[in-house]
Amino acid sequence: DLGSPYYKIKKILISHRILSQIVTIQTLTDPRKMSKITFRNIALGIFVKTDNIPWYLQKPIALEEESKETIIIGVGITSLRRDVFSKEAYRYVGYFSFYNSLGVWRRLRPLFSSLDEIEERIRQSLIDGINQTLSEQVDKLDIIIHYSGKEVRKSEENIIRNTLTEYAEKTGIEINYAIIKLIKSPVYRLFSTHNYGYAPMGTYVDFENNLVLINTTGLLGRRATPIGVNTPILASIRDINLNVNPQLVQKIVYSVVGLSRMNWRGVNAFNFEPATT
Repeated sequence: DLGSPYYKIKKILISHRILSQIVTIQTLTDPRKMSKITFRNIALGIFVKTDNIPWYLQKPIALEEESKETIIIGVGITSLRRDVFSKEAYRYVGYFSFYNSLGVWRRLRPLFSSLDEIEERIRQSLIDGINQTLSEQVDKLDIIIHYSGKEVRKSEENIIRNTLTEYAEKTGIEINYAIIKLIKSPVYRLFSTHNYGYAPMGTYVDFENNLVLINTTGLLGRRATPIGVNTPILASIRDINLNVNPQLVQKIVYSVVGLSRMNWRGVNAFNFEPATT
């Protein structure tokens, strides 16, 4: 209900660039909702919104060992139709979300564009985000792009690739890049002969045709995904300017599993989706 006090208060505070953590009386007085997990999630929300970093990856994400910096970019682009019966898009909306090599979110670039301006909007969002996320002057940079489902078309993949190529030529920075499509509902499942059938978190199967099946949840220590048989993510390497080998596949898998641990919406370790998507 957009007319509820919750959204009214949020709107006022956001208009003054003030982040907030709102807890309703209904939540505080409902025994089913109040638990240690709930209190931890409320505390986490307050901690993050006051510009703090609750946790980060112990091992940096990289495509090549000698690269000095890595930027992971989450991309979501959706075309809008004028009505449910129309087949032609008339406008684009979306986002570019930028993370550093330790999986820490740095900034968000919203995307609003007409059909005529989409190429320039994508290009400018990428360049501005990269420039604002780079922590230092580098001569070599790894860029990993995650996008989900059917949200990015082939033509938009081409714009992204061309922008990265042009950026490298203009700045003199050697850029290694990988554009990864993450399919969230594949027909495949991963099982183990041990631990009641649960495959460990981080398990993956390389199909060796630029397709990798990844367990972002599953068995973690003595605990397992509490929702039954977990669904893996199918990662499709759509475009890359490096030779794909088992070592590189492992690094791409780490970018997906690692960003799944960097979702600051709650303290639960079993987050299915990477924060990028």
